[in-house]
Amino acid sequence: MIIGAKNEYIIGGRGLGKSEGFDARVLLRNIFAMPRSAGALLSPSYTKLKTQTFPAIANALNRWGYAEGLHYYVGRRPPSSANFPRPIIQPFDWGNVIAFFSGAILHMVSFDRPMSTNSLSLDYVIGPEARFLSHDKIVNEVTPAIRGNRQYFRDCPWHGGAFYSTDMPTGSRGTWILAKEKDCDPKLIQYIRLLYAYMKQAERDRQHSLAEHYRKRLNAARSKATFFKIYSALDNLEVLGAEWFAQQERDLPPNVFQSSILSLPSQTTTNAFYPSFDAEHLCYPPHTSAYAETAGFTPLGATPDCRWDGDIDTEQPLEIALDYNISINTLVVGQRLAGELRTLRAMWVKSPQTLEDLISKFANYYAYHPVREVVYYFDATAVARAASTGYSYSDLVIQTLENAGFRVTPIHLGVPIRHDLKFHYINAAFRGESSEFLRPTFNTEACDDLITAIELTGSVITSRGFGKDKQPEKRADTPEFPDQHKTHITDAWDTLFVGANLYAPTTQNDGVAVRFA
Repeated sequence: MIIGAKNEYIIGGRGLGKSEGFDARVLLRNIFAMPRSAGALLSPSYTKLKTQTFPAIANALNRWGYAEGLHYYVGRRPPSSANFPRPIIQPFDWGNVIAFFSGAILHMVSFDRPMSTNSLSLDYVIGPEARFLSHDKIVNEVTPAIRGNRQYFRDCPWHGGAFYSTDMPTGSRGTWILAKEKDCDPKLIQYIRLLYAYMKQAERDRQHSLAEHYRKRLNAARSKATFFKIYSALDNLEVLGAEWFAQQERDLPPNVFQSSILSLPSQTTTNAFYPSFDAEHLCYPPHTSAYAETAGFTPLGATPDCRWDGDIDTEQPLEIALDYNISINTLVVGQRLAGELRTLRAMWVKSPQTLEDLISKFANYYAYHPVREVVYYFDATAVARAASTGYSYSDLVIQTLENAGFRVTPIHLGVPIRHDLKFHYINAAFRGESSEFLRPTFNTEACDDLITAIELTGSVITSRGFGKDKQPEKRADTPEFPDQHKTHITDAWDTLFVGANLYAPTTQNDGVAVRFA
């Protein structure tokens, strides 16, 4: 806060308080410093904007003491009784705008809408959860829009600035923010610290003209500064205690401890099982549906369902595969679309919730999907019947789906294929080397846990031959190394890949003829 650089890039662990201590603080600073200005709140998708990004900001503003309907209005022009000043550039449509008491406005921008900032003239931008934001869109669409009102705010150091915050990027996604460290000049940051100290000392000594002199020099330095900072859990050492860190270091793999606890950049997985997975080219941002566009903004956030998803083919059935465990049950949802295996969503539940809870979660989310048909791929691991119930995993999945009103096409894949074959076929598909395989793509937001797990999955050579490194599954489920980032969920996706490429129930995928031995 002392430094107050024009551009800030903050990386901090989950639970650090980024919404309250960083995002909302910068927003409030700007609406005071630049009354009647126009900023932008960036989000990777319209769904995330309405269900997570805006509600987090609204909650943070509330904790700072600012209430919707009193200090700001969302999605509508402020009533005349509020007596808010008019913004310098009034929006044509107030539907995606937050209007504040100082006359400042904040455009809510989602990256899944092409050229969403094209017509805007912005004074600053704020990008929470920056690792989900496309750097290409930031460079080509957002940055050119930061261009307005210099004649009003030429003396404000934050005019034309950008603020981005995120937790530590994992894998290849969001690593652009790490490169911003090179733009941070340590000497300039230290100079700002000194000017601030001189200014405060002059204020204490009641040397007002000298204090104002330092304030002008301070703001001039701030207007040229970029601040980059990685906050580690060690910043909370007094709260967490030294023993907590020692325990985490004992329990976690070294690379997980370094990235999740110490906020060090994550390392590439050694001997990766999916070495050809390229998130930059295989993952796509969520698409905006017409339903999502018409939904309103609420401080508590909406509860999304499949109507919010713009990447679903509403004329095709859903295809699913699962992995079954006591501690966690996982499910992936996909569709085969013109040579593409599109992974729409990854879902999971943990004990004490059960497999039945997971299927109910799926059924509730996709209750509005027009095609009431589910293609269910499963292998021999799902067919053994439990002595206590007489049901198998596959029986339970089918029965629960049918009870929810879905027609199920069960497709038994037989004995799971060898890991070495799966390794070669899946990575060939990731590389796009052969038309025999559907091209795998992933919804970067709805498949976040699956993508992270894919990038963290390693391989090993054992007495049984080449395979996935399943050792992480034996470690405890912790916030720093959760079960949903382990190999469970990748096994579910492998089953979907095998089923869609070999056992698909229609001739939709002409040319897909690979056989697994």
